[in-house]
Parts: sequence; C-alpha cells; structure tokens
Amino acid sequence: MLHLFIEGFVLQSIKPNDSLRKQINTFSVLKTFLQRKKMKPVIHKAHTCDIPTLNKISVASKSYWGYPPEWIKKWLPDLHLSERDFSTQSIYKLDLGGSIIGFCAIQENKSNYEIMHLWVLPDHIGKGYGTLLLNKSLKKTMTRIKDIIVEADPNAEAFYTRHGFSTFDKVASYPKGRFLPLMKKSI
Repeated sequence: MLHLFIEGFVLQSIKPNDSLRKQINTFSVLKTFLQRKKMKPVIHKAHTCDIPTLNKISVASKSYWGYPPEWIKKWLPDLHLSERDFSTQSIYKLDLGGSIIGFCAIQENKSNYEIMHLWVLPDHIGKGYGTLLLNKSLKKTMTRIKDIIVEADPNAEAFYTRHGFSTFDKVASYPKGRFLPLMKKSI
C-alpha cells in the first residue's frame, strides 16, 4: 500500500489492486500540489478584459470584513473598476498559478499618488500578498517623488500604518456616522 502524505496528512492511499483511474487521480493530486508549492506570485499590468474578475475580487475582499450585504451593495460603485479607470490609473494584477488573486490601482494626481484600490482574495489575506502588490505597484507607477495617499477601509488602517502611512484626516462614508481614515506616506 502506498500512502500519499501532504503536509503531514494522509491525502490518499492506493493499493496495488486499485484501479488505474484511482492511481492516476492520486498522482494528479500530488502533481497539482507540488506545482502550487512552486508557484511564485507575478504582478502584471491589468487589462480591461480583467474587469469582471477584478470586480469580483474587490467585492469578495470587502465582504471579508463582515459588512452587511446592503452596505456592500451601496458601495459597489466605489468597489468596481470601469474601462475609464484604465485611462486614468495604473492597474496591476497579482497572478498566482494562473489565477488572479488581487489587484492594485494607483492614480497620479498633480501633487500626489493615490491608491484607489488594493484588494486581495480572502483566502490570501494575511500571507504577504497585499504587501507585495502594494510595493511592486508603487515601484512600477511612481516616476516622480510625491506623497502617496489612500482613503482606507478602517480594517486596513493597521496594514497601511505598517507600511509607513499615517492618518491625517477622515472622510465621511456610508452609513451615516462611519468614517474612513485618510492616510499619507511622505516620500
């Protein structure tokens, strides 16, 4: 009998008399696992054909924080990218093993760069992908020395603080009485 162990767990056992289909399936699972272990995140320029996927990511990521569905629905115009955004923002996607797992959109204004979007799928939050995406996107976008600002979700304030941003103001949001931290990083 052959036991297939992955990260300390018996994933599947195959016996010499098992069907060829089961044996092939077992080795297919192992191959997929090993490929994913070798996967390296890659950041590419996003394209308008990515809009549906990117919009699903922003909604899933925002929903991760437990906001009520009616709030998410109200925020959809701010969460969604449009074709127009691609003419005014530098938009990068984070690819992991052939799947887009996050994106960052940065707009250059006269006196600063503004992070318009930074989203990572919930299964990948807390694993360093947001940091990688933020740093690489800024590096690819910034051609001049200017401050960087972001109107952050309150749940992301600590993330941005860890990356050198400080809160300098707040912006009213939905629902009434909710405020978003306006944060800045001076370069």
